[in-house]
Amino acid sequence: MKHWPGGGSGESGRDAHFGSGKYAVYPGNNFEEHLLPFVDGAFKLEGKTGQASAVMPYYTISTAQDTVYHENVGNSYSRYLIKDLLRDKYGYDGVVCTDWMITADETSRDEFLSGKSWGLKLLL
Repeated sequence: MKHWPGGGSGESGRDAHFGSGKYAVYPGNNFEEHLLPFVDGAFKLEGKTGQASAVMPYYTISTAQDTVYHENVGNSYSRYLIKDLLRDKYGYDGVVCTDWMITADETSRDEFLSGKSWGLKLLL
């Protein structure tokens, strides 16, 4: 299933496949609403597994949602979103599979197939 913790909240409606859409924002503090398809759906399936077998985090930086470490990094890199919420709070024990290009370097051109290592420039 994808994209944890929910897609479609791109700043000004921008597409997260491009650098101009790297930020997810939650006007009205509605972050929790974006989690509902996961916590009330994909994590509560009928059948043997009881949950989806794999989850893919989104490219975006879920701006100002990390209340523990205060990191504004791409969701796949977020300790808060992956460990604290997905694993610990919601008990998800399936596979976490990253999306394409998250380990590639960002380029100066805003292209669909450029790197999406957003929020990690300080680590270079």
